[in-house]
Amino acid sequence: MQDSVLLVGSSDKSRALLQALLPPELQARIFNGYFCPPEQGDKRRNMGIGLSACQAVVRAHQGRITARSSKQSGAVFQVYLPMKEEPHENQG
Repeated sequence: MQDSVLLVGSSDKSRALLQALLPPELQARIFNGYFCPPEQGDKRRNMGIGLSACQAVVRAHQGRITARSSKQSGAVFQVYLPMKEEPHENQG
């Protein structure tokens, strides 16, 4: 039997996110703990650990998380989680 994958996605085209679009070379680093793009955000308030924590939880469940941003789509996050079918007690 083939395992399935659950895909959960979120996109946001808010004005603030569109103004803070990251170039591709920085997008690859957003899951690093304490990453804060240069000259963006209040470093005292935004510690930069939220996406790192999300990635840790997703990986703990053998999944993956991706992110991308563009002026057309805004910020897009996708979480892929494996769905393994386990036998019920009455199925032996």
